[in-house]
Amino acid sequence: MEGAESVRSEGCLLRSEVESRRRTMTLVAEGHPPPPPPPPPLPAAAAAAAAAAAAAAVAVAAGRPGAFPLL
Repeated sequence: MEGAESVRSEGCLLRSEVESRRRTMTLVAEGHPPPPPPPPPLPAAAAAAAAAAAAAAVAVAAGRPGAFPLL
């Protein structure tokens, strides 16, 4: 069952991407400037630090400040 949900989710993402590109192409054809490129991905170390900070913030918000040691 999970496989079917995964395929359905992939289909929704693909459909959304196609619709987004179609809208962009239509706007550019009408003379609007193209949208800016997406920001570059974070380096792995920065992404890991951001994930750890988010986990610590969730723990503090849940009332468990000692659940995650500070980095």
